Amino acid sequence: MWSFWKIDPVHFKALLECGKLDDLIEKIYEKFWDLPTKHQFILIRYSKKKHLFPSAELIKKVFNVSEKSVYEFFKGKYKEFSFPVASSTNAEFVNALLIEDVQEVLTNVKEVKKHLKPIKEFVGKGFWIFFDREFSGASFQLPTVLELYVENMPSDVVFSGSVDKNGKIKTANRLEEKEN
Repeated sequence: MWSFWKIDPVHFKALLECGKLDDLIEKIYEKFWDLPTKHQFILIRYSKKKHLFPSAELIKKVFNVSEKSVYEFFKGKYKEFSFPVASSTNAEFVNALLIEDVQEVLTNVKEVKKHLKPIKEFVGKGFWIFFDREFSGASFQLPTVLELYVENMPSDVVFSGSVDKNGKIKTANRLEEKEN
């Protein structure tokens, strides 16, 4: 069995997109939480684009969600967007894949789980959000809320900021670094 987490993201994506891993999709999802964050993002994007998923039972087990959420995941619309994050040394964009109208809330980045509840309380519905890298902070909340509310967000606009459960927007941390 291949060690998918050892394949660099570019090759992992290429292998998926040319269909070389389609027969192994069940086995790849079995190891979902062992994969690097970038690989998880690529896998979810591929599954949604190609409508190629493992069994509902496996998704239920891997993500620890209800059967209803699994089927909503299979059928739900998805959007992709980016937002800036910054540290004391650099700023970069994080890519996100947002699956709407799912009963539960789920993410692949542990550091941001605590920031999902205010979004769900404000928008009144669940969602799954997968990121292509690890980060911390709540500045993904505003772009996520906007993606959940606005049907066709302009792709040339970038948002950063947090929101509370009432939808009040708060200033993003390290905004100056993100602007550069």
